[in-house]
Amino acid sequence: MQQQLPPRDFTARSHRGPRDGAAAHHFSVALLHPRLWPQWLGLGVLSLMWLLLPGRWRDGLGMLIGSRLAKGRWPRRIPLNLARCFPQMSAAEQQRVVREHAQAQVCVLLDLPALWLGRSDRLRARVRVQGAEHLERAFEAGRPVCMLVSHSLGLEHAAQALKSSYPMLGYYKPFGAPVVDWLFYRSRCRNGGYLLQRGDSFRSLVRDVREGWSLYMMIDEDMGEQQGHWAPFFATQKCGIKAPAKLTALTGALAVPIYSWYNLREHRYEIRVSEPLADFPSGDSSADVARMLAALQQMIEQHPAQYGWRQQLFRSGS
Repeated sequence: MQQQLPPRDFTARSHRGPRDGAAAHHFSVALLHPRLWPQWLGLGVLSLMWLLLPGRWRDGLGMLIGSRLAKGRWPRRIPLNLARCFPQMSAAEQQRVVREHAQAQVCVLLDLPALWLGRSDRLRARVRVQGAEHLERAFEAGRPVCMLVSHSLGLEHAAQALKSSYPMLGYYKPFGAPVVDWLFYRSRCRNGGYLLQRGDSFRSLVRDVREGWSLYMMIDEDMGEQQGHWAPFFATQKCGIKAPAKLTALTGALAVPIYSWYNLREHRYEIRVSEPLADFPSGDSSADVARMLAALQQMIEQHPAQYGWRQQLFRSGS
């Protein structure tokens, strides 16, 4: 059953991380340096298009641009990843996935200003959730949740909608563009949550999750063999990270797989919340990684073209 999420306010809820507007993420005059003007210009044009063009027009433009991108060099890594995961996929089918992925990717990109210009209630109205009862039961019971997510399309919009209803923390990997980093950090910290970068206090994160904060965590990254195990992934093997099993063991959180995508036909975002993984972690790190990757595969199979095939999925051993 699809449903909307109930709005809740967590701005006054205590945590041990930096508050929104922490010193490192204040707006500063350094962001106005002339070398950053191209970033301001790009974001300004994107925001202006979002303000002036109706959603259906933006999607039409996105599909047109995406179709052209699919024929160029932009999808260069997608065919390689698809061939490794689906060796039986025909060239025509592969091209269809590339085209649909590119089209949806551009539509989502053109809708990014909704994260910093749009109202939270309007964004929630454009998001439908299947399986929200799993999150509701955990929230009502005061049980922390480790949201196991992946680089699927609509990821940012899904996170914004979910943290309007559940107290959320997460990790932030800078884009390397100061203006973009500042803008995305501000939008991601709405409603009281906070973000950490790698190397920040792990102990504080664990204590906050134990006290009911949910952790929004990527599970499809390849962090190397020291931080992962090899396990089956479609028709190949992937080095999956051990961190989710470790964190759920330390915090007592439920491990809940969540997948998001953009519904081009209805011009809205969809989130599917799966049942929490039972008996996870099991105590066997290798088996836990295999189970997590199996859950990731099941999520991707729902809408394969909307998964982030363009990323470097097989960094280790490739």
